[in-house]
Amino acid sequence: MKIMIFLCIIAALARPAAASEPRAEKLKELRFLEETLLAARDRIREAGTVHAGDFLALLPSVSVSRRAPYGEATGGGNETYIGVAVNSSQLWAITDKASAREALRRTTLRRLEAAGFTIRTLIERKYLFAERIWKLSQMRQSMSNPVEIAAIDEKMDETTVQMQECAISIEKTYAEIEAMCGEAER
Repeated sequence: MKIMIFLCIIAALARPAAASEPRAEKLKELRFLEETLLAARDRIREAGTVHAGDFLALLPSVSVSRRAPYGEATGGGNETYIGVAVNSSQLWAITDKASAREALRRTTLRRLEAAGFTIRTLIERKYLFAERIWKLSQMRQSMSNPVEIAAIDEKMDETTVQMQECAISIEKTYAEIEAMCGEAER
């Protein structure tokens, strides 16, 4: 009798440990999310608004030409002209590009926060589904009617599919975050 009570206590203590494993995984995923968001914020904030390639537009255009009578193009009395033209309106183009990049940076940071909220919500939902599957499996173990067991199995399958859809959405949102960082760094 004492052995039976001891085994029941051990079984009762083992069940909460099995239910707490998803909590540890959830905390691990949330920690990974925060690290990813922090790294993405840093990448976006470090992206410059003015690039060296923008200043190439300020380079002057140079043209070289020769002036000579028709038959004497290779002769020594020819005149060679070098023309240099600087277009100062390109300064405005540089400031416009910098302003556009700054606006893109602000909107990207906001989109990043929204993506973080979406992933956080999806992680919560994913582990709610995992908890529901665990509860359904506990209910299934206590049933003896095959019809009820089949109904519980169907609910468990539906919940598993929903949990997998959450995991897919989480990965898609992580990919969107990476794309946002790449877009801001261009």
